[in-house]
Amino acid sequence: MLRLIKRHTDACNTAYRKANAGAISANKKPKNKPEGDYKCKHPCSFVVIGPNPNYDPTSSDPGRINSRIKITLDCDNLPTATQKMRDIEHDLILNPDKPREVTLTDALRSYRKEKGTTSRERRGKHERVVFRRQVLFLGVRYGLIDEAKKIELDVKVSKEDEPERERKIYEIAEQIPILKPTNLEIDDYLKTFDGKISSRKDNRANVMSFWRWVWVKKMRADNIAASAARIVSAREENQEKGKRRPTFTAEERNAYMRLCLDPKACADILKRENEQDPDASEKTRCLAWMQVESAMAMVDCVTFAGDEIGKELPEDPDALPVIHRRCKTGQIARPVLPKVLVEQIRNTFKWDSDRYPFWSGDGDPENRGKTYRDRLKKLFVAAGIRVYERMKKRKSGGVTKDEPENVFDSHGDPHFWRHTWVRDAYLEGTPIEEIAEYLGDEVGAVKEYYSCFDDLRHANLVKNARLVRQRRATSYASQA
Repeated sequence: MLRLIKRHTDACNTAYRKANAGAISANKKPKNKPEGDYKCKHPCSFVVIGPNPNYDPTSSDPGRINSRIKITLDCDNLPTATQKMRDIEHDLILNPDKPREVTLTDALRSYRKEKGTTSRERRGKHERVVFRRQVLFLGVRYGLIDEAKKIELDVKVSKEDEPERERKIYEIAEQIPILKPTNLEIDDYLKTFDGKISSRKDNRANVMSFWRWVWVKKMRADNIAASAARIVSAREENQEKGKRRPTFTAEERNAYMRLCLDPKACADILKRENEQDPDASEKTRCLAWMQVESAMAMVDCVTFAGDEIGKELPEDPDALPVIHRRCKTGQIARPVLPKVLVEQIRNTFKWDSDRYPFWSGDGDPENRGKTYRDRLKKLFVAAGIRVYERMKKRKSGGVTKDEPENVFDSHGDPHFWRHTWVRDAYLEGTPIEEIAEYLGDEVGAVKEYYSCFDDLRHANLVKNARLVRQRRATSYASQA
């Protein structure tokens, strides 16, 4: 009923091709070692394949809906593999209701379903780091695929091709029992991360979160990522903390604000956007102004609601407080907006919904934020903020052109306004607790993320220390 085949490793196939180069070139032998060739010096695993005697397409049992059996034995010894195959046949015939072994596919399906309500950005990281690349890494490690197949499945594909790639990755994960990966293999996977330190640490945290979830759901008796290897040294972390967050200068802020206060200039810059939405330039202008004043992240500006605006402050009638729950942290942010800006948001354009000025309230707000980010790039270029030239395939009528063109772009990012506000608050000697409350962050997060501005706070401490010394000197002189 069932039979054994051998899945040869890349090293085994390379040695086979080298030993049989003449026969292969004469088409007398296949390019790769046949699956029925059991004689090899490499650790090539046996695989059990054959028809499923319990096949029932109408059943809800995962062990019955597949017409064929395919199980990797993780064994390269023929007698041992034969005995395992007999045990599998015995269970299939005499014990068909025996619980099926939990595989990596089972864990990934449930985990992705549970995380389906997170932000689009977070789901993208889970898809890339936990689902796709982790499975491909383990697939190569266990000889289920080769490096060429890994590269083929780890490239960017269109939305139409995404389901097919997902199916292929699940096929690989189906051959990996959830009990098989070890902590050392997870450590080796973590060491493959590259890029910025913050990205590597975030990817590591995502992998650790997945394996902790597997342990909590009792799919494994241990959490193999509990003591995952560090991928960044303490020295590198300290160096990263010392890097100054990118901020805008006073001249760049003035140039940007001149555009935010000029509706006609914004309408000229966003002329094409106004053809699709007559209020596009006004919405973009007010959102840009609001971001400079509030220091809110892009997605929080998009999800800003009209009922979050409070009453006038007695000590400053030209300012209105805002209470907004951040999308990223769930913390309450308490920025303050100029009254003139609030009036323009209320009166100069038609809101996208009854509650939200810049968002319909349906769908993913991060997608809407991406639209505004592209529009704000045009404002940065028009204001002459960190402009450079690059080649880009532009769109015309919604269709991307075949040939790239030379276009102007900007290194400025809307999120830099958040860093700029923190820097200016440090210069004013604002306590960290008040900065955190304004931003909607934890005090510890502000201390860690903006520790690069500590020298600015220290400058205020130096000034206070100088006043203390002067007062002491005066006191000592009077007593003398």
